[in-house]
Amino acid sequence: METFCRIDINLMVSIIIIMIIVVTYHKQKTRAVLTNLYMALCWSILFVLVLDTCVWADAGILFKNPIPVTYTLNFMLHLCQPIPLIIWLYYIDFMFNKSTERLKHRWSYLLPFILTVILMIYSTFTGFIFYIDDSNIYHVGPGLILITILYALPLLASFANVIKYRKTSDRKTLCIIVLFSIIPVAGMILQVPYGKGPLVWPSVGLLVILIYIFLQAQRDTRDYLTGLLNRQQIDELIKYRIKDHSRRGGFGIIMIDMDDFKLINDEYGHTEGDEALITLSSILISSIKTKDKAGRFGGDEFIIMVDTDNDKAMEEVIDRIHKKITLINSKKKKPYEISISAGYVIYSPEKYSSFIELMSDADKNMYEVKKAGKFDSEKQGIQRPLLCSDENP
Repeated sequence: METFCRIDINLMVSIIIIMIIVVTYHKQKTRAVLTNLYMALCWSILFVLVLDTCVWADAGILFKNPIPVTYTLNFMLHLCQPIPLIIWLYYIDFMFNKSTERLKHRWSYLLPFILTVILMIYSTFTGFIFYIDDSNIYHVGPGLILITILYALPLLASFANVIKYRKTSDRKTLCIIVLFSIIPVAGMILQVPYGKGPLVWPSVGLLVILIYIFLQAQRDTRDYLTGLLNRQQIDELIKYRIKDHSRRGGFGIIMIDMDDFKLINDEYGHTEGDEALITLSSILISSIKTKDKAGRFGGDEFIIMVDTDNDKAMEEVIDRIHKKITLINSKKKKPYEISISAGYVIYSPEKYSSFIELMSDADKNMYEVKKAGKFDSEKQGIQRPLLCSDENP
């Protein structure tokens, strides 16, 4: 009965994942990096689920394969189990950093798979991980706990990322990562005495479905390229804060424009222009607190809603952004330098009677800064005047 139940669960989860893959391929002819990584995650989990189903079907209740077939199925299942977890690690790395260049240099993420390959080859001759007896029965080897630890390494790295980016990331995103990490780890611990976890991969499959639902919600609120809030969402948040001013107090708006973005596109191509926008988006996210919100206003313009009505605090945010840009430029990884113009306003109901007036003033101040001259990236800490809407200097 357990075998039939397990196969039914695997098949149900597999069918849902197949439907997600088909819908994603149909709806998105050109896919972003994050979507491609998610699709790779879906395919890898689907493959493991198929292997897991075959292993359970071969357990002796449904049918009996020859010993070499039984051994091969179990060998492949153990060998492939770290692959979805490694793809997941790449997925969350890009989710936090938005850098394809960074992913290319993360060879260390593949270490659990490489070590698994070595251990499985060794186990073939020694039964270190598992062995099949003459009666075609699966037995756990003494090294299963070691390979289980290898499986858990990408998930532990996921926890490390949650800790590292907890102050600059959305809580919903962090919760998804924690959920994805906890359930497989718990399943792996339960797996050690038996060699096969009761519901490890079906649970992971259900989490992938949860991530898909989360991604669908993200698409409605996030900019496709940068992952920042889209124009509609940031506008609605600002309008809400205006209405809720009496309860939550004042806030500030920083309007940001990337200097010479057209030149980057014309000279180095649109792909490099996209990379510049993604890099700047990462800088903006890392420069603000969780309660602050960053969005893409359109094209090469960005907007940040800062939860403060203090001029000094607003200037400190802009200063942090400039310093991070200076640091990126100093590494000279690109043939161009990123530069921005940023102006801000602080909302007060006495000064602004509408959302349109507030945004118009923020836009005006940003262009005043732009006219004053570009930020000198060679002189860290020195920047052109930060214009605000108030009368005080």
